[in-house]
Amino acid sequence: MRAFYLFLMVFALCSTGLTAYAQNGCVIVYGPGSAGTVVYTSSKGTTTTCNGQTVENFNTSPAVALAAGCQWIPYPATSPATLRNCIVNGSCGVKNNYTQLCPLDDYVWVLIIMTSGLGFYLFRNRFDHLSPTIQA
Repeated sequence: MRAFYLFLMVFALCSTGLTAYAQNGCVIVYGPGSAGTVVYTSSKGTTTTCNGQTVENFNTSPAVALAAGCQWIPYPATSPATLRNCIVNGSCGVKNNYTQLCPLDDYVWVLIIMTSGLGFYLFRNRFDHLSPTIQA
């Protein structure tokens, strides 16, 4: 039973990294279908205009970069230009609460190793009494 709890604990620890990247800030949008890979999280507390609308200014630092193979959810490049509500160094963007969506395929090898280890442990303990003992 301890092995099962260990398996659950390791699985939970591996899974926490999948949703731990939520950030509130501004992502620059370059055009339809093209968004930046950085969320700028620090507001300057000032406003300016972008696409004829008043938007919030953001500092270039601190910022959170998008991990390789992941994408922002919600994806900011699907927002029309009229919804741009922030600006970073003269580039318009979309302010929102962003989460990094990463594929689970990167973690399959961890799950295979953990499942194999658990299966080996349970198989060995369950059928250990059937193996012949060697006496000297």
